[in-house]
Amino acid sequence: MKSDLFIVCGKTDMRKGIDGLVALIQDVYELDPYEDAIF
Repeated sequence: MKSDLFIVCGKTDMRKGIDGLVALIQDVYELDPYEDAIF
């Protein structure tokens, strides 16, 4: 079983909570947060 690993350099506001982080992954990086990947 293979998983992709995504690492982004920079700052992330962790106060956004899980919903805000999922929206960031979808909107900014155009990735599916529900795929078999680690962010």
